[in-house]
Amino acid sequence: MGKHPEPFKENEVITITNHEYFSKLARQITKYINEITDEGNVFRVDLDLRPDGPGGEIASSLASCETYYHLGEKFGERQAMIKARVSAEVKRWEDNFFP
Repeated sequence: MGKHPEPFKENEVITITNHEYFSKLARQITKYINEITDEGNVFRVDLDLRPDGPGGEIASSLASCETYYHLGEKFGERQAMIKARVSAEVKRWEDNFFP
């Protein structure tokens, strides 16, 4: 007989890291976006295209993104991100992220 966690109790606080939270959130959003309904789907998200492919993290910290995109071998991907930042309209960190 396998063990399983007890059901959550009302008002029970569960602690997870930011990484765990954003990884779960990204997976859930991707699941909903990819879901095919009677009306079709929103669009297809290919998570294999993320940094480091299917073996990479689904949610990365800004520090790991900076390291990834500042490496010389990732020049084409860095250029694509620089172009995409205009559509993201995130002005607070973009100048430091892509100087």
